[in-house]
Amino acid sequence: MPSFLVRRVELVYLLFLPVFSFAGLPPHEPTTIYDPETGKNFPISELSLREDPPFVLSPPDPKEFPPDFLESLLVHCDDPTPGVLEFLQKVWISFREFGFNWTRYPVSFGVLRRILMAVQLKQLLHTFVVAFSLTVTRLLLQKIFLNNYSTRLGLSVRNTQRVLESSWKAFWFLILWLCTFHTVILSGRTDFTYPLRIFKGVQMRVGYFDIPTPPDYYRLYILQLGFYLHSFWSVLFVDEWRKDSAVLTVHHCMTLLLLQFSLVLRLHRIGALVVFLHDLNDVFLEVAKVNVYLGKRHGRTHTLNVRLSNIFFALFAVTWIVMRLYWFPLKVLYATSWGLYLTNVGRECRSFLFFNTMLWALFLMHIYWFRFIAIMAVRLILCPSAGDVREDESDVDREASPDRMEREKTKALTDHKRTLQASPMKPPGECNGVLIKSSLSNGTVTYHKRK
Repeated sequence: MPSFLVRRVELVYLLFLPVFSFAGLPPHEPTTIYDPETGKNFPISELSLREDPPFVLSPPDPKEFPPDFLESLLVHCDDPTPGVLEFLQKVWISFREFGFNWTRYPVSFGVLRRILMAVQLKQLLHTFVVAFSLTVTRLLLQKIFLNNYSTRLGLSVRNTQRVLESSWKAFWFLILWLCTFHTVILSGRTDFTYPLRIFKGVQMRVGYFDIPTPPDYYRLYILQLGFYLHSFWSVLFVDEWRKDSAVLTVHHCMTLLLLQFSLVLRLHRIGALVVFLHDLNDVFLEVAKVNVYLGKRHGRTHTLNVRLSNIFFALFAVTWIVMRLYWFPLKVLYATSWGLYLTNVGRECRSFLFFNTMLWALFLMHIYWFRFIAIMAVRLILCPSAGDVREDESDVDREASPDRMEREKTKALTDHKRTLQASPMKPPGECNGVLIKSSLSNGTVTYHKRK
């Protein structure tokens, strides 16, 4: 080949070498990733090609975990809901394998760094838009409601605010639960019936974070994240502070972390199952509270609202026990522990401790709040018109009712008698329009109205 042609070939090679070095891929490097959930292939980004390989673990050791053994474990993903003892035994096995086996599954902060890099700015923007819209809408409704309906309802300003707060929450919890019900149940998915199947195929691969979230799950997550961000802000700056408000603030923070990380890690199926088991309880609770506040209006007790509050509280208590104290551990906690063991033992289990610690803390909060439910149930049995046990005594509304006014008059009269008994005798005089007779009979002051 002539020398001038050789020099031209070398020049072309040098010009295009940077492009080939950046965009060119070795023959064995994949350019797409397959999503078993949707059955589609998606392109792998340059970021994933550069950052993901260090986090991809090798297959299980065939000597320690024979392929036949691993296949036999996958069969148990179709097992029915376990009993309590079986649940505890299998959860302990999974925690002993993944949670406390530091040599096989070391904790790496590089994983957290990669997760944070996978957060999408578009998703955060959508979340903040929803949260901001909900906050502005609620503040506007609160202003309109207080100005126009407080007097008509016969409620104090405080109770009117409570009615609006609970009505707002009940409406949005119902919307969120209906969306979740459609996604988890009506869509034909079997995650509620067979939660152990959720983690089949959930393994870290090059391009794992490039698989988009299915549209119905994405919309559900944006609504949930926006609502809980709005709720977190409302507890601190809008809602009335109650005995459990601090715990409620921690609950909202944990919910936001769980939702956000499960969305980024593509664990949206288990996240949707979690909110499915939570939102319906809150609908019944808020409707019950609305009727409690409406039970006393214009100084009278309205029997219909009292009965409705008791009915919805009973529904709330039953669904709390069934969904949060029974189904939540046997569906969600069972899947995030034993389900991961069946599908990922010997392979990988990134963020096992993080998610399970958060979910178990959430379950402990359920038990903590059940104490309030039990106390409230006892109070309703003894006094059907009892209020919210979470309210401080100083926060109880001082509405004028015949019983309250009578008690206050009796107390004031008793205090006045004690004051007169403790003071030296005075000549007859006039006090608050009542003529005081200075004679004592059996140590008590006798009162005569002025004619």
